[in-house]
Amino acid sequence: MKRNIKSIIIISVFSAITFSCGDFLTEEPFTILVPETIFNDINGATAALKSAYSSMKDGNMRLVWTMTNGRADNVTTRGSWAPVSDYTKPLNSTNITRSYNGWNSFYQSIGRCNTVIDRADLISLPESRESEREALIAEAKFVRAWNYYYLVRLYGPVPLRLREVTSLTEEVLNAPRMSEAEVYAQIESDLQEAEQKGVDSWGAADVGRGSKWIAKAMLADVYLTQGKWREAKEIANEVINSAKYNLVSVATSEDYIQIYGPYVVEHSEEILSFKFTNSVNGLGTWEPKFSGPSTRTNYTTGGSGWSGYLVNTDCPHVANWDDADLRKDWTTYSFWTDPATGEVIDIRFGGVWPMFRKYRDFDAPGWGASHGNDLPIYRLSDMLLIYAEASSQAAGGPDADAIEKLNMVKRRAYGYDVATVSPIDYPSSGWTQQTFRDAVLIERAYEFMLEPGKRWFDLKRTNTIKQAIEAAYPGQTYNDVSTFYPIPPEEIQNNDGMTEADQNPGY
Repeated sequence: MKRNIKSIIIISVFSAITFSCGDFLTEEPFTILVPETIFNDINGATAALKSAYSSMKDGNMRLVWTMTNGRADNVTTRGSWAPVSDYTKPLNSTNITRSYNGWNSFYQSIGRCNTVIDRADLISLPESRESEREALIAEAKFVRAWNYYYLVRLYGPVPLRLREVTSLTEEVLNAPRMSEAEVYAQIESDLQEAEQKGVDSWGAADVGRGSKWIAKAMLADVYLTQGKWREAKEIANEVINSAKYNLVSVATSEDYIQIYGPYVVEHSEEILSFKFTNSVNGLGTWEPKFSGPSTRTNYTTGGSGWSGYLVNTDCPHVANWDDADLRKDWTTYSFWTDPATGEVIDIRFGGVWPMFRKYRDFDAPGWGASHGNDLPIYRLSDMLLIYAEASSQAAGGPDADAIEKLNMVKRRAYGYDVATVSPIDYPSSGWTQQTFRDAVLIERAYEFMLEPGKRWFDLKRTNTIKQAIEAAYPGQTYNDVSTFYPIPPEEIQNNDGMTEADQNPGY
């Protein structure tokens, strides 16, 4: 029998730090929230759910996203992150610890969702407001699904915990690893309830909370990952045709600040972003420090905030990236002109590796969690590219509508009107199912570079990791140990449903 020591995944103290604008970005001074008290009304229960959101985007979680972005073929890493781009062997101890801490944050958020779901019946509401209880449960299930979706893609089969833990002796703690198919089935179930019973939209104070449309967008992504082409196409099309979202128009690379800038509250194509602010040091994010120096005056390689991420120019699609694509100039840079002297400075690391500048906040008040750039999770461009790929995969090749959706994303990237035929359009014929899918995946690589985990997850779901990594890292032979992160030893030790045999290979 394993020792019954306190599990690091069980956290009963709610810290209602939320993650959007206005009221949803302020820290409410809850320290210990007694369930019997907080669930007396809908406001208390909502505060409890907000604490689950805080775990979704806490520092440990963002370290995992950072590491997963560094796993992609178009990114190379340096410093303490360098082992992330070594695919020949397991992670080193520093990055293993980062993966463990991410696991704990995922399950912390899941635990808080389960408390909301299980105790929602305690909320005192008149019958006329019963839909509010249903919407809160639906929202909690969306958050739970989000956490499991990242867990299953990063760690493989994982324990499913679906009810509140009130005692360390409860059997819910002793949960075996469930198959990926079983985890995905639960994710689908939660998202289907969230899209059916979730709110249609939120006011400005609650931007970033789960809604029925966010659940639909995520469900389209989940279907795509599983190769459920018809389902992915249909629900992505629902979101596209909802008339709720429109691609932001750009004419120059700097116009992308409308999407990624530190003062953007919402934009027309945003479906879900994790929200940050630079108005208070500590309520921002530190990701820009990993993707390039972010002060006005210091863009040199020796400067404060020098990136742990670099653009991997050995990656074929990076090497072939058209300079006329505005995303290239917005996302990466190799040279900086000193505004004081006019001197053009080569800021490539070693004179070879460009830097990233997709996220930058020149007014960030400090080094740490101070940048106001939001982290995009789903945008309309996701839905257009999901539709294009899924439609073609379902039909054995693209029709005119699938090609048009792909062209809309590319036209915007070159500064053209998205609805008008342009000189850079993909051809209207001559495709096979595979060549069209390859084109979609390249557009996704450019469109979503450094957006949490997307390129790495694309390589995994298309079974092209080995091929892509070995092409992008000449001389490396891909080791399957890199496919999943390790399970924390505390989980195996404290969970009677698991044994050492459940550890992922290589760890």
